[in-house]
Amino acid sequence: GPTGVGKTYLAYDFVNDFFEGYYKSEDAFVETGRNSLNDDCTVLKNVLSESNPYRYSQCMWIANQDYAPQKLVTYDMDNNEVITVNFKKFTINDDLTKDIFKE
Repeated sequence: GPTGVGKTYLAYDFVNDFFEGYYKSEDAFVETGRNSLNDDCTVLKNVLSESNPYRYSQCMWIANQDYAPQKLVTYDMDNNEVITVNFKKFTINDDLTKDIFKE
């Protein structure tokens, strides 16, 4: 996987981190869009931290066809791309059932 600052990251690290921030953010929203292949997708956006100018916000593109993440971009405070992660093949754990979310 991609590496940075002496750590190897797996795709789910990025996805989990994104959704953790997305659900905690007071500035999260959803819009529709198209990916680089012109496929319909849903774009999730959120502000990570107003105190960190280098990791200010993120966007994740999710394919409408299979709900798989396609791209994750982290932006700095000036809306410049700082980190871009492209997901070429993402396997969703379809073995999970709704029971796992019950208390």
